Amino acid sequence: MDWTITQHAIEQYIRRYDNTLTYGHAHTRLMELLNSSTSDGRTEQGSQIYLSGLMPECRLVIKDRNVLITVLPKKKDHAEEIEFIREAYEAELRLKQAVMITDKVITSVGEALPDIEDLKKQILAVESEKAEIDRQRLELGKKKHEVSNRLDGLKRLLQYTESLQCTR
Repeated sequence: MDWTITQHAIEQYIRRYDNTLTYGHAHTRLMELLNSSTSDGRTEQGSQIYLSGLMPECRLVIKDRNVLITVLPKKKDHAEEIEFIREAYEAELRLKQAVMITDKVITSVGEALPDIEDLKKQILAVESEKAEIDRQRLELGKKKHEVSNRLDGLKRLLQYTESLQCTR
């Protein structure tokens, strides 16, 4: 929302809430308060009173067309209400942050799901290849055993043939 802040409102904020601020810093702070404020009733003259969760003890008086005309002094008897408003505002901020984080997590998980599915397919392919390799190893083991047996037989036949030749 577009706000206009009178010089009087800036002076009142500095005098009543933070006399260390320059006009520029006070203007910036009042804009922050206005942008985080909600209506909290009306003055006797009919102007709206706004409160910010950032600083609920600071009551902002708004006239026609979003013009901040003054900043009311702190109320002495509303300390509990002010603390409640501040806590509610802080809780709302924490909730918004939690929602943003949750949205980011959901987005990240959603983006990761296709990658996870691809990895599952790759795992299945590797497991299938491993099973094929194991089957081929078993076959090679059998063939090795057969070749080894044939070699043993040929060695025995060679020895037998040599022994026959020696006896002749």
